[in-house]
Amino acid sequence: MGQQRGNRQGVCHRSLGRLGRPGEPGCPDRYIIDRKELDLFWRRWQRPTKWAKGRLPPPDWRTVMPNLKSFLLATVRLAVAIVLALGVLVLAIWAFSNYREARRARAEASLANPRAWPPITLEPLGNVHLALSTMWRDGHAYYQFRIDGFPLALATAKTMGTQATFTLTLLDMHGFKIHEQQVSLDSMLRLVDEKGQAKGLEWKGDEDMSVDTYRALVRWEVAWSGFPDEAAENTKSQLPSAQSEALWKNKAKWRQLSRGDSRDSVRELLGEPTKVDQLGSGRAVWYYGYPSGGEVWFDRSGEVQSWTEP
Repeated sequence: MGQQRGNRQGVCHRSLGRLGRPGEPGCPDRYIIDRKELDLFWRRWQRPTKWAKGRLPPPDWRTVMPNLKSFLLATVRLAVAIVLALGVLVLAIWAFSNYREARRARAEASLANPRAWPPITLEPLGNVHLALSTMWRDGHAYYQFRIDGFPLALATAKTMGTQATFTLTLLDMHGFKIHEQQVSLDSMLRLVDEKGQAKGLEWKGDEDMSVDTYRALVRWEVAWSGFPDEAAENTKSQLPSAQSEALWKNKAKWRQLSRGDSRDSVRELLGEPTKVDQLGSGRAVWYYGYPSGGEVWFDRSGEVQSWTEP
């Protein structure tokens, strides 16, 4: 249907005559519409399908194919860019996760080294030295509790099979109790020297503990209970249990206490304590009639600091 006029190519169509020029040979009673004018009309009315269906010339594939090829190529490039971006993101996440895991492993590796805590000396039990060593690995805390020395107090309690128990209290930097471990005297193994003589006791154990809890531990304290009254090796005079109880129940005896008294003076006034808490660095608390009786607090030098009457 196309006609050539000069250098301009048109389309023969009756209904668009108002935009074209008078008829050409082979197109009687019709008009020649310039392609540019046809495109202008198409864009102006935006509804070409109603009048152009089956009447417009076929598309010029020489123009369409390059555009389609450019579109497909741009789409492929965009898809490749998205895939590469996702790959880089996944690789970055994997690398960061491995870095954090390696850093955590290095930090926890130092906790696997044994940690020696400051030793504690217990005067009421014959000046024995207590040593504690701990380590942390794979969510478990491991303990080594050792008593250097085997005085009469320990020998008597070990032989009599009493319910003597040590309580190991682990505290944070503010003095709050984080963990407590009970160690019975019966569970401790006897250590001997080359001559076969007992030289101390030892206990080993482990339990579940988070790494944050273990890191929060700063210092430790020791308390003991269940030892017989006559077990203290350095006791000057031993009193029967009933007589000792009569001493600390006498309020007049409590009012004879004064700050700076030694432990021996307190023992002569009130008798043997029911329970002793060793707080470390020489500080201690003696309980009389625990838990509802009186208390005597000693400072680091072993002298009376304060007390509470029953």
